[in-house]
Amino acid sequence: MLTNYFYLVNNSLAEVNNFVKRAKKKTLPKKGKVLKEGKNRSSTF
Repeated sequence: MLTNYFYLVNNSLAEVNNFVKRAKKKTLPKKGKVLKEGKNRSSTF
């Protein structure tokens, strides 16, 4: 019972980490593009 609970917690933590990593990967290039272009700054922020 306890091991199952810990397994679930570890699983959810891993999923959150993966989600954060994916979000960072998705957002970083967008910010770089916006800074390079400089045109769409007002619309994106």
